Amino acid sequence: MSATTDLGIRLDELGIRTLRAGGVDLDGLWRSKQLTAAKVGGGSLSQCNYVFGIDLQDQLYDPVSSYTGWETGWPDIRMRIDPDTVRPLPWEAGVATAICDYVDWDGAPVHLCPRGMLRRISEETTAAGFTPDVAMELEFFVFEGRPEPRNSPMSVAASPVFAGNHGYHPHRGMDLMERWSRQLQEYGIPVEGALTEWGASQFEINIDHGDPLRVADDIVMTKHALKALAAREGLTVSFMARPSATGPGSSGHVHVSLWGKDDERNVFFDADRPDNASDDLLRFAAGLVRDLPETALVALPFVNSYRRVGDYLSSPTRINVGVENRTTGLRLITHDDRGARLELRVPGADVNPYLILASTLASGLAGIRDGLDPAPALRGDGYADTAAPPLPRSLEQAIAAFDASKRARLVFGDEFVAHYLHTRRWELAKWQEAVTDWEIDRYLEMT
Repeated sequence: MSATTDLGIRLDELGIRTLRAGGVDLDGLWRSKQLTAAKVGGGSLSQCNYVFGIDLQDQLYDPVSSYTGWETGWPDIRMRIDPDTVRPLPWEAGVATAICDYVDWDGAPVHLCPRGMLRRISEETTAAGFTPDVAMELEFFVFEGRPEPRNSPMSVAASPVFAGNHGYHPHRGMDLMERWSRQLQEYGIPVEGALTEWGASQFEINIDHGDPLRVADDIVMTKHALKALAAREGLTVSFMARPSATGPGSSGHVHVSLWGKDDERNVFFDADRPDNASDDLLRFAAGLVRDLPETALVALPFVNSYRRVGDYLSSPTRINVGVENRTTGLRLITHDDRGARLELRVPGADVNPYLILASTLASGLAGIRDGLDPAPALRGDGYADTAAPPLPRSLEQAIAAFDASKRARLVFGDEFVAHYLHTRRWELAKWQEAVTDWEIDRYLEMT
């Protein structure tokens, strides 16, 4: 039985009349189309390739790019539905969602497709003899009201659903998290738990660890679902890296371990080594220490991403390694063989999950393959570790480092790097054109 037949049968068995299917763009947005279940047909559908020619506000890049634009006629590309991602929506009867891979008409992966990028690097990790196991933390804020119409002013700093900082609070906002977590579980998202974070109306939700592609899919659809559930209650969920100058930012920390493909052994754990940290774990970390100064643009993709990066803001500023150390860019957690892993603390909640997982696996695997000297584990304050390479502190700095990086081209390919740089330069230009509230408050009257 073909995958297409399986998909049609599954939709029929689930009582699905309408399918919303789409791929994920470079900004991590799920770009979907709605069609009747009967229209699924061959298991794929077309979509204009302008999804790689627009920013997250649907503005055309100018100039668009060498991949798509007026000169190319805005052709279609295929979206191939992954049957394993079909999820019925519990809050919309007869409706399901699915994630697609962007492919050319000959079936070859589109080189800009983030999901395809992660699949390729996951397969390379497996071919090297490892089974990757990953997870991502997802922090977010919940605000009263809706910013409608889109782009209208919204004073999010003044409208949290509850005021004050209440990390690990036993009941503040937890009724909301209980309701949404249950709905996510019914939607097929393996939610493990939730908690209040440090900021006012800030929460964290934890999704079960596992295969990189499945985890990235879960993160994308969790974001989509939480925004939809919040809108139904007249609320706004934001995964912006730092929505307020006076409060904390929201993280998208990555957790990763590697397991032996044959013996199912956690290769990051070695009881005979200091701190139980194996040489493979320390070399994996060394690969990230080597690459992140050049590839941080993937972890920190927007202007606002760098508002979260600052000394003593619970976000690292340097690419260093520590055992159970939340002040370092890389935290090693090695208490036991089942849970031994590396935590990358650099990304914010605004990160594209496919690209950050692909980048993390590729850099870490290269550290093992290249036999890099194991990264030393810092004891103490990671912010004060001036010997460690710093993270870029602005989008402009990160663009320059990515542009000069040979490692980025080895991991992502020349065409991807050129296009991604084009999109980030556009993002920077949009910010440079803007007149901010800070400028108005500071200069309007006094100059």
